[in-house]
Amino acid sequence: RSAFLGCVFILNNMITPIIGITTFNDEIYNGYSAFVLQKAYVSAIIKANGTPLLIPSGLSENTLSELLPKLDGILFSGGGDISVEYYKGQDHPLNSIIDKERDILELFLMREVIEQNKPFLGICRGLQVLNVVMGGTLYPHIASEMHDPIKHDYYPDYPRNLLAHKVKVITGNKTSEIFGLTELDVNSLHHQGVNK
Repeated sequence: RSAFLGCVFILNNMITPIIGITTFNDEIYNGYSAFVLQKAYVSAIIKANGTPLLIPSGLSENTLSELLPKLDGILFSGGGDISVEYYKGQDHPLNSIIDKERDILELFLMREVIEQNKPFLGICRGLQVLNVVMGGTLYPHIASEMHDPIKHDYYPDYPRNLLAHKVKVITGNKTSEIFGLTELDVNSLHHQGVNK
């Protein structure tokens, strides 16, 4: 009991920022359900002197509302596709790893962080969640919906760090200030993407 109380005391008096990270549901260990997150997200937050706190799906909106003020920011991690019902898209046979509990969690959290002006970062799927919350749409499958698209789905048969294509960096904002470049080489592991 005293060890537990000590941990609570330490958590409430931390000087490093506490960053929530969204997780996904998966089956591992002989079919047992698990909340899963790639270690790279956690390692990056630790390396940046933050304290990662994993956020599982299934929490009530009340619980999430109580948790949010305790977080200094949220990282919306990458992962499977967003269900088309949330952006009025057309289903595609390659839409995969649909996790409705995760959709509900992340769409709620994204609305809240925007409303509360809380810092967040959306990586891959996280950017798509942002676009859906802001009323935008997605390409359910980029390759079949765009005329002559570049290849985006370098997954799963390629290394995750393969620099697949270039993206333009708009000048005059924080991103261009950080990188000091107008173009970046990026990896690309998705088949859905921002449309409108």
